[in-house]
Amino acid sequence: MKSFFKKYLPFARASFMDFIAYKTTIFIWLFIDVLSILLTVFVWTAVYNSHASSTGVDLYSVVLNGFTYKEIVSYNIIIFIFSFSVFGGGTSDTISNEIKDGTIAVQLIKPINYRNRFIFSSIGNLISANLIIGIPLLSVSYIVLSVIGFIPFNGILDLLCRLVILILFEIIACILNDSFNFIFGILAFYTNASFGLFQIKNAVQGFLSGTLIPMSFIASSSILWIKGLGTILDYSPFVYMAQYPTYLVIGRITPLNALASLGIAILWLFAFELIGRIAYAHATKKLIIQGG
Repeated sequence: MKSFFKKYLPFARASFMDFIAYKTTIFIWLFIDVLSILLTVFVWTAVYNSHASSTGVDLYSVVLNGFTYKEIVSYNIIIFIFSFSVFGGGTSDTISNEIKDGTIAVQLIKPINYRNRFIFSSIGNLISANLIIGIPLLSVSYIVLSVIGFIPFNGILDLLCRLVILILFEIIACILNDSFNFIFGILAFYTNASFGLFQIKNAVQGFLSGTLIPMSFIASSSILWIKGLGTILDYSPFVYMAQYPTYLVIGRITPLNALASLGIAILWLFAFELIGRIAYAHATKKLIIQGG
């Protein structure tokens, strides 16, 4: 076990150092994300205000597909911060670039497991993203939203319990996201047109993970076929990457329900890892080096 960590921890350390080396780029991304958060909040405020005006009720009394105004605002703020930390890895791009420039040949002959290398790199990226942006921004947002009554505060014990589960959820979500990226990265073994595929992947993942709109919001629709689709999507592996951890923070689910969701996320993680490693074993037999 000691030799295992001694072999792979340098990848986590290198990912950590690489992340903090480009702080300007990080803060540009953060600035864009903050603008996205503000824009999203403005859009939802307009939607809820319109409904409040048409029905003659108070803004804070409006409930759309099971979400109050306070919940949808809190949800969008927290999920942007959470996804910034979890979705930061570039496993797909790294695999694609190594195949194009031929360095994949060197990587494959090294006495390390190719998949494990990316797992530890993603964890290093997660730690750096949390230390620099995630933890400070999430803490400030949680305190402000709690003070103004948007997020319920049920005591220190409940908060600590949610914090521990959130940390576990974040680790699992990070590796689950990396597993999905690894599976998509394997496609680069078969095609050089990976950029377009990765853009589609990011768009689909962003939607299905609940970053744009909660899948539970869709599942609460009054339209039967939309409700059925939303119910199915609410159990997909992607909602455990961002949606359910966010539900835990904003108090929409209990710690016990969060543990059940965490268990499902772990099952999806095993499934993704199995698929990825089988696909990798097959792809390496078909590999044609383009560069080098």
